[in-house]
Amino acid sequence: MREQLRPTIVLLLICLAMTFCLALVNGATVDVIAARQAADASAKRLEVMPQADEFTELESAEWQSLVSDSPVTAVYQAKADGAAVGYVYDVTVDGYGGAVSLIIAVQADDLTLSGVRVLSHQETAGLGAKIVEKDFLDRFAGKGGPTTVLNVIRSGGAAGPDSIEAIASATISSRAVVNAANAALKLSEALVNGGVTP
Repeated sequence: MREQLRPTIVLLLICLAMTFCLALVNGATVDVIAARQAADASAKRLEVMPQADEFTELESAEWQSLVSDSPVTAVYQAKADGAAVGYVYDVTVDGYGGAVSLIIAVQADDLTLSGVRVLSHQETAGLGAKIVEKDFLDRFAGKGGPTTVLNVIRSGGAAGPDSIEAIASATISSRAVVNAANAALKLSEALVNGGVTP
């Protein structure tokens, strides 16, 4: 009986030691990972709103009541030389493979998109993962305006001024990014109309 118990106890001790080591490594790296993610998000904000030199996060009470069921998780007011130039949003939507997190900027003067960047995604490699490519993201620049709702068209379809051409064989992933952009446009208009103007 003791001989049968010995391997079980040794295995248990090994598992406990490994769990302890993993907990130590996680504890040592969690702050580094969070700092790296914050720096990446800050750099992406500057990419989507390059004319800005300052980003001030708005309190959730200033914007959450303006729209219902919004995928927006954070709002930043973008300023250049002290003057507000627009809004930058953190948005999380459902894609084909899971959550897609984006940073989206909207110009204050005409409520058009300044830029879109993907922070993280779980989309299919070679298909939906192409949402991070510059060619696709550049399709959003300058789109929008008051009361505009962007729509997705299939690759090669007839494009209108409010249309975004989907990535071939990745319509769901493309639609996720369009939905995020529409959420940012809708909230921008609500902020302006609600008196939280830049």
